[in-house]
Amino acid sequence: MLRRCFSIVLLVLLVLGALPVFAAAGPRLVVVIIADQMRADYIPRFEMDFSTRGFRRLMHEGIYFSSAAYDYGATKTGPGHALIGSGTYPSENGIVGNEWFDRASSQTVACGDLAPSVDGRTALAWYKGKSFAQRFHAVYPQGRIYGVSHKARSALLLGGPGQDDAFWWDSKEKRYRAFGPDPQWLKKARPGFPRPTAGGEDVDVSILAVTRALMEAEHLGANPSGQPDVLMVSFSEIDYVGHQHGPDAPETRMAVVRFDRLLGHFLDALEAQVGKDHLLLVMTSDHGVTPIPEIAKQNGLSAGRVKIPLTWLTGWGIVQTVRPPFIYLNENKLRERGISLQQAEQDIKRKVLAWEGVQAVYTEAEILNGQTPALFRRSIDTGRSGDLYVVLKPRYIFSEKSSGTTHGQPTPDDQNVPLIFWGQNLKPEVLKSAVSPAAIAPTLLEALHVPATNLRPSLLKKLSRT
Repeated sequence: MLRRCFSIVLLVLLVLGALPVFAAAGPRLVVVIIADQMRADYIPRFEMDFSTRGFRRLMHEGIYFSSAAYDYGATKTGPGHALIGSGTYPSENGIVGNEWFDRASSQTVACGDLAPSVDGRTALAWYKGKSFAQRFHAVYPQGRIYGVSHKARSALLLGGPGQDDAFWWDSKEKRYRAFGPDPQWLKKARPGFPRPTAGGEDVDVSILAVTRALMEAEHLGANPSGQPDVLMVSFSEIDYVGHQHGPDAPETRMAVVRFDRLLGHFLDALEAQVGKDHLLLVMTSDHGVTPIPEIAKQNGLSAGRVKIPLTWLTGWGIVQTVRPPFIYLNENKLRERGISLQQAEQDIKRKVLAWEGVQAVYTEAEILNGQTPALFRRSIDTGRSGDLYVVLKPRYIFSEKSSGTTHGQPTPDDQNVPLIFWGQNLKPEVLKSAVSPAAIAPTLLEALHVPATNLRPSLLKKLSRT
């Protein structure tokens, strides 16, 4: 009898030993860090200026996926944050851009538009499908999940609907606010927060200040219920600086170096409060950025700015509006003139293909019928994306300005981002295999023992363990 019991215990131990490291004891705190608009090549380009406590610490102690890239075309802030948090694409979650034209109301709507809350948790007007927060709370009803950023859409879309709360800078009130009523800790700590200004060094400092106050007030990682907590933070300064100065400017380099220092302080705080052995962290970005066209031209490269005709933006003829990369046709005008949608699409397509810098124009039907690369199918949601999808040549951008730059195209400049996992028993390793940030959510969910139904496979088995 004793021998049989010993055999059963031994078998159980062997089975447990074969399971992922997180199976025996999941992380007490999961942290997602986004550096908005941080290109993948910023790490090797600027590494010599990094401290030992920020990016180098993550790379030397964590799992660094050096070839991570988005496998869709909607490389903008809203879609990127929604994808990272949910593991789903715009075709599934409906977040096709930072904003888009809503045909029902004939108005432009924003991806971070709020909706009334039915349970005291965050709610969004346009989000489709299951969010990370909803999946998390289905298993851990007393677990806590929070989002923090300077931008509302970033704080709200990472965890998605169902977060316990989200915090962002209210540009009208000139202060950080919560989705729901401001908690006491926020009211108390708010006067001491650095006052952020877009593009200033204090933007990320203020985000970290709010995050630290939240961590300490809610004792994140030490949930009284014994259930895990999730903290999702998106830092914004690199994005603000990058839009103005481009990826090759010394100002952008300094912004990345400042973030590296700040990242080190954040990691120190997390280790002190929770302990690395009880923590699982992932760091990535929502998109990259295209070089400033004029600088690219100086370097002998083909580049430029594609300006949408003002009449198209406000409505002209059969064009109702343009929200790059989408062109929306006016269905009422088509009916009045007896023009079929297919005829109108081909007419507009010919016009747009004549613009300098345009590589391709796809109709929604072509995308849905599989006549285009799969990344475009992942980027659209019928009813929200336009009738036509305009793709630009590399180093061309949609821009009404004569300075600065942007992102939003399916090019390596905009798609390639850093991806590093760090924390609980991870063995340092550099993996060069191609991965998508869409694998982040299923990886974190599996580490938390939360079902990731209908999501792509997680990366958990690729994470070496000590």
